[in-house]
Amino acid sequence: MIVAWGNFDSNFIQHDIVSSLPGVRTAYFEPADLSSQIQKLYRHWTRQGKIPSASNIDTSGILHLDSHVQCRFNRVLQGMQSFLLHGISDSRRCEDCIYVIFSTSDKFDDHALL
Repeated sequence: MIVAWGNFDSNFIQHDIVSSLPGVRTAYFEPADLSSQIQKLYRHWTRQGKIPSASNIDTSGILHLDSHVQCRFNRVLQGMQSFLLHGISDSRRCEDCIYVIFSTSDKFDDHALL
């Protein structure tokens, strides 16, 4: 799971990674490693009306995972098939927070969106 928060418009974003996968921890990823993919996920969430959504990574077109790209984040996602995305907005601080849960399953069931 990735949690990213901050002012996405100014690209002032912080993140935290929670994972049971070896080597997939917050300390191993610089914000620059994740910035592009996190911005894509954030834009998708806002275009969807800031509601929960689940997508298949291969067919969503949101995350472009090129196996030739040596980005550590893209290598980690190679085994993932789907993701669940949601967030919250803090209008007082002009910040948003998104939560992205990745899965090796090809889709989340409908109850995950409730």
